[in-house]
Amino acid sequence: MKININKARFNIILGVAVITLSLLTISWQHQNYRLYKESKKLEKINHQLLAMHKQLLAEQSQALSGAEIKEKALKVLKMHPPKKPRELLL
Repeated sequence: MKININKARFNIILGVAVITLSLLTISWQHQNYRLYKESKKLEKINHQLLAMHKQLLAEQSQALSGAEIKEKALKVLKMHPPKKPRELLL
């Protein structure tokens, strides 16, 4: 069985295939670029959230450690703030 395709028709089919693949490649590259930009934006937001989370953890640990020190001073060491502040004259 012999397929009879002339050169002009074959070249047209190849040309259409090349143009179609070129347009699809451009579309895919544009989609990849948009995904890259979106991922960079989300990565930046993620870094900001992590920084805020670390800051809040640091502030919470400082507040807890200060509260624990005050509680220990009041209960264990029986320290209380003075009723009348004394003045020291130098």
